[in-house]
Amino acid sequence: MEIAKTGTMEDYMGDIDEIIKYLQGIYEFDFRNDLNFPVPVYFITGEEDTACPHSLLKDIVDDINAPKKKLFIMEKAGHCCFYDRKQEFYKLLLDVSDEN
Repeated sequence: MEIAKTGTMEDYMGDIDEIIKYLQGIYEFDFRNDLNFPVPVYFITGEEDTACPHSLLKDIVDDINAPKKKLFIMEKAGHCCFYDRKQEFYKLLLDVSDEN
C-alpha cells in the first residue's frame, strides 16, 4: 500500500501532486481484504451519517476478528460525530480507553 511507504499527508503539504497521490491511496485501500486484528477495534459513527451508514459498518464489524470489537452509534450526529457531538464523542473515547 502506497500510504505506508510514503508517510503522512503533512509530509506533502505544498506539493499538490503528492497530496493527490496520498489521498488516492487512501481512497483505493480496501481493508476488507484482511479483517484480522490483534488489537481491539472500535467504530464510532453518527446515526444520521449518510457518507458511511451504520448499517454498512455493522456488517463490517460483524466480519472483523479482534479481541474486542464494537460499533458505537451516536444519536443526532452525522459523519463528523466528533464535531456534531464533541463532548459525548470525547467521553466515549475516554470510556473506551479506560476499558483497555
